[in-house]
Amino acid sequence: MITYEEFARLGVPLAPLGLGEPDGVEYFCTPRGAKIIGRAGVDGIHCCFVQGFGEMVFTVSPMNAGDYVHPAAANFEDFLRLLLACGGFAAIEQAHAWDEERFRAFLMEDAPEGERLAALGELRQKTGLEPMPEPFRYIKELQAGFDYSSIPYSEEFLSRNAEPAATAAAQDWKVTWDGGIWYPRGRAGRELIVGRNFDWDGVRVDVPAAYMCGKGLVLDLCMSVPVERFCAFVEKWDLLHREFDSFTAEERGRIEFEHPMISGISASAAVNGKVLREKKSSGTAWMPEGCGGERFNGNQAAERFMERYGLDKSRPCSIRRICFPWTTKRAPRSINRLSLRLTAGSIGLAAGRINAVAGGEYKLQNPVTGQEHRLRVLGCEQQKLDPRGFPGDTMEYPACCACVSYKLEPDSPGFKLRDSSPGDSLRPRGSSGGGASIASIGIIGGADGPVSIIAASCRERTAFSSLYFDPPENVEWLAEFSVSAHGEVEAQLLS
Repeated sequence: MITYEEFARLGVPLAPLGLGEPDGVEYFCTPRGAKIIGRAGVDGIHCCFVQGFGEMVFTVSPMNAGDYVHPAAANFEDFLRLLLACGGFAAIEQAHAWDEERFRAFLMEDAPEGERLAALGELRQKTGLEPMPEPFRYIKELQAGFDYSSIPYSEEFLSRNAEPAATAAAQDWKVTWDGGIWYPRGRAGRELIVGRNFDWDGVRVDVPAAYMCGKGLVLDLCMSVPVERFCAFVEKWDLLHREFDSFTAEERGRIEFEHPMISGISASAAVNGKVLREKKSSGTAWMPEGCGGERFNGNQAAERFMERYGLDKSRPCSIRRICFPWTTKRAPRSINRLSLRLTAGSIGLAAGRINAVAGGEYKLQNPVTGQEHRLRVLGCEQQKLDPRGFPGDTMEYPACCACVSYKLEPDSPGFKLRDSSPGDSLRPRGSSGGGASIASIGIIGGADGPVSIIAASCRERTAFSSLYFDPPENVEWLAEFSVSAHGEVEAQLLS
């Protein structure tokens, strides 16, 4: 376990990752007895250790009125792994206010380059640490199980009648546009009792209430399944004892597909006949003991939600608070008609692995529909990217890849080929050792690996492999179909 003191002796700068040196200045909301270990350089944001909590790392955001302090990592080593996974401090500090979709979008928008990439490489090389798998899940689970009332604030802070995050759990119930599921922040919305439930492929969907806020409609939603069904799923995949990244790509897709809770949902609502699109959402989970519930002990947000609406605590629940902005300048005076449409996201399911050769033909079967397809490889070649296009001069990037052009008959829009290997890691120039991993550059790939480029006229596709230092001779391609396990559902809530 790398401690803060041991890391300090390594001399790795974190300023390029958004965390500058501490200057000893404390703010009104800095916890009592805090040891500041870095500053973001904007809005007074800093991170620290707090006396009594060991090496748990906290973020402090003085501009977040009433929502100042959050745990970011259980220990300093985990914090470094989060930096590697998120490419910097910004996403870690803001994760408490985001849902997973917004978190992932930020990581894509804020992809590191230049000095940041070099700093990540140096951090990984000198510590030997690997990026944290599923950083969003890690942060949310840590924060969901944390007792915010235990944060020690100064007497001066409390005497100013500020509303710290520590007292959020004790507040009266209120739902706001800005507060998310965890803490109310801003003016409370006007409650509209809904009290409806409906079935979606065996999942019970409860919509207990909606709230009319100045900026839009906020709707609370709970999806639950029988505890026996959820426990059977957890036991089948041994999810209480295995890390998600220990599964193969095929297994991860199947786990997501079989999950009893419906994930990746997008929502729209119709209010008095006008369609509102989801802008943001936040969520948490309620788990009874016996199927992982012990991991969620202390999840005050989920417990208050369940108690407020009188929901069945014996059922595992996925809780979401969804925000729909008004399409007019002012909120409607009343809501006479309200309906909700939920659409499940697509999941990539593997249909097999192939070693593509020019002229080869391969039979594939959609794992859901059973439809058979024929993949014809039109050509294979090696490519090398121009190294002058890579940022910085301290790190060496893998630049070789393989590409295949192919046709799929009959065509399936969600189909793709991707390299089953993540490729080589970037490394310090002049070294043969590893460094920070690199998933993609330019059009070579995306967050989940290589992409397919489709020419609409002939439906010919081109797939690029991951990047390697030497031309890859035998790429094992993973064939995936994009499928939806649940489609969509629409329910009339008020009429």
